[in-house]
Amino acid sequence: MIEVNDERNVAIKEKSGAKVNQIMTYLLSAFVIGLSLFGADKAIVICAASLILIKGLLYVLMVNRYARVL
Repeated sequence: MIEVNDERNVAIKEKSGAKVNQIMTYLLSAFVIGLSLFGADKAIVICAASLILIKGLLYVLMVNRYARVL
């Protein structure tokens, strides 16, 4: 029986999670650009853009945390 948490499956989950994160960053960036080009309210554009910044900040914090833990 194959274990769910063996090294290969964990590596696959981590790699696919990283790729999904990268793709979502591109999609969210395109969404923010599209909002601004189509004349959306500035508050909506700023809120959407702040999600990209928060995501980047969370990435840096998590990398630092796991660098200390592992």
